[in-house]
Amino acid sequence: MSNSEHAYRMPSWVLAVISCLLWSSAFAGVKTGLHYAPPLFFAGLRFTLAGLLLIPLAGSPRRYLRELLSSPLLPFKVGIFQTVLLYSLFFLSLSLVPGSVGAVVNGMLPLWAALAAHVLLKDDKMGRRMVVSLVIGFAGIVLLSVTRNGGVSGEIGGSELIGILLMLMASFANVLGQIVVYHSRGRMNSMVLTSSQFIFGGLMLLVISRFVEGSFVFPAAPVFWGALSYLGFLSAAAFSIWFHLLSVRGEKVSIVGIWQFLIPVAGAALSWLIIPGDDPSWPVFGGMVLIAAAIIYFFYPARRSTR
Repeated sequence: MSNSEHAYRMPSWVLAVISCLLWSSAFAGVKTGLHYAPPLFFAGLRFTLAGLLLIPLAGSPRRYLRELLSSPLLPFKVGIFQTVLLYSLFFLSLSLVPGSVGAVVNGMLPLWAALAAHVLLKDDKMGRRMVVSLVIGFAGIVLLSVTRNGGVSGEIGGSELIGILLMLMASFANVLGQIVVYHSRGRMNSMVLTSSQFIFGGLMLLVISRFVEGSFVFPAAPVFWGALSYLGFLSAAAFSIWFHLLSVRGEKVSIVGIWQFLIPVAGAALSWLIIPGDDPSWPVFGGMVLIAAAIIYFFYPARRSTR
């Protein structure tokens, strides 16, 4: 790449922030769509649509097929983690907890990313600053978890506890999928990989939904179709950018993952503004402050590749 191309290339940290802000808006959209459709079916529709939207951007049909045939198992592996497991757990979780709570619990994603990368990747180890940042961010999650429904001495509601656990499992599946993508550098065009894993994962979710949730009649409500269309767009855009960072630019999973602390902050704020009855509380607000402090501490004093 020439010097002029490097000069006009958007910095990785900007791309990471754009992806995270897109993802943060998903919480309100999902909660809206779940008023009209069961979670697995809605998730399957969302990601099948996202995969189809990306096909025209992935090159000619011949190139698309050639890329798929070059590594036929890669979209399958990524789709299992990044779509089937991640979003079946994600949608089921948001059917049990308020959008703001789901957004903040999902803030554990950077912690999972750093720990998994430290264990599974030789070139992605945690340093002191990352450990401190993760501890601060994790403190925000703990603050939410122990003060929800009555405080430390109180009892956490059964359905909300299940929802929180499902969101944690979804985050871990997400990290494993990111590591698969990072290992796949150079094996497949990132746009083709994103599109194909969405289509595979979305169709798989629709099949699972048929057996678990039964048949479904599409609602006529415009708000359902608006939420579905927006979620399909943001999935296509956010994942394309993120897969580009990991598989093309080779950004480390743990470093770009720190920016995902932005998701619960923006996601909770959007849920408060959009979802009726989802109001701010001091535990959630305190967790958001700690998460913001973690990002500032990690990035502000040091010059990093993601800045």
